[in-house]
Amino acid sequence: MTTRLIFIIFVFISSSCSQKNQIRNAFESFNEGVKFSLKADSCLIIGDFKNADKFFNKSNEYYLETLKLDSTHNIVPGALAQNYYLMGNFENGKVWYSKAIVIDSTSAFLTKQLGLCEYYLCNFRVANKTIKKSLDLDQSLEFRKMVIQDILDIGSQKFKQGLELENKDKNASRFFKETAMITLLSCYSIDSTNIQTINILSDFADKLDNDRTFRIYKKRIKEIKTGGNII
Repeated sequence: MTTRLIFIIFVFISSSCSQKNQIRNAFESFNEGVKFSLKADSCLIIGDFKNADKFFNKSNEYYLETLKLDSTHNIVPGALAQNYYLMGNFENGKVWYSKAIVIDSTSAFLTKQLGLCEYYLCNFRVANKTIKKSLDLDQSLEFRKMVIQDILDIGSQKFKQGLELENKDKNASRFFKETAMITLLSCYSIDSTNIQTINILSDFADKLDNDRTFRIYKKRIKEIKTGGNII
């Protein structure tokens, strides 16, 4: 939810700065969209996903209405993208993040989010390229840690889905596990000294009975600890 909070703050600041350039009805419609988006966030926090989706859909209606009233509104595409992302609709999230980036091509946050959509959609080559671009746009250690954590979360979610499907659909289970490992390896390529990443990789390799991979990452952990390069 930290990422979401950062985005909401960004939306309010940007909206406030551009109020004078917006027709009043568009401004009011946009504010209604933000209001319902925040309600959806509150539902997500307590695990009320049904109502969260309802409020996100209502928010999206107001955002789209805003674009009808003011097609130059430069905040709506990113707001729609974030809603779709939190709804798990990564195809639409991808579409709207791309539109938002056309408006602000220097946004590391929007570029990162587009890359995360690509990971969820298993477009790994594009995802890696997009994430690399976001890291070029924001080279701070804080941003890099945020990116790594986001990718770790996606990989962990995929692996969990794979485990849950073991006794229901073996092919689907294998697919989620394999894509989880690919996702985590992408994370490892960003920072091969991140202990959390390597621990998760070794743990998942152990669960997959991949003894060779398990030993490789356990050895890597020892090397890092010995060298004192722990992040």
